[in-house]
Amino acid sequence: MAANASVDDRAGKIGVMICDDVDAIRLLLRIVIEETPNLYLAAEATNGDEAVAEAVRTQPDVILLDISMPVRSGLDALPDIKLAAPKAVVIVFSGLADSVVESEPLKVGAAQLLQKGVDPQTIVAAIESTLASG
Repeated sequence: MAANASVDDRAGKIGVMICDDVDAIRLLLRIVIEETPNLYLAAEATNGDEAVAEAVRTQPDVILLDISMPVRSGLDALPDIKLAAPKAVVIVFSGLADSVVESEPLKVGAAQLLQKGVDPQTIVAAIESTLASG
């Protein structure tokens, strides 16, 4: 999916790609990104294959990646996403229980894990701090 920000709007901002199969989650994340002055929406994807393709095309700074998606899961796509956009920081954003996603995403390239349902400030803080440290 195409991003909405023009090249001029992106200068000095953090490009974020959203990867989630749930329309409502993507909408909420899009709103958080668009309402945060130093962020812009680089791309959206609804499955792991789209995530890899969009990572190649847009080279985002940060990727919010759901694990459980159709066609190809985020976990399965994560190594290819890291190859497609090696400078991107991946934050796994999942609704699965901590015990399910506890360490596997970190082993294959994710920088951080966030549970769905956290407040918008936590999402923004995770994007900024993970990018700053990574």
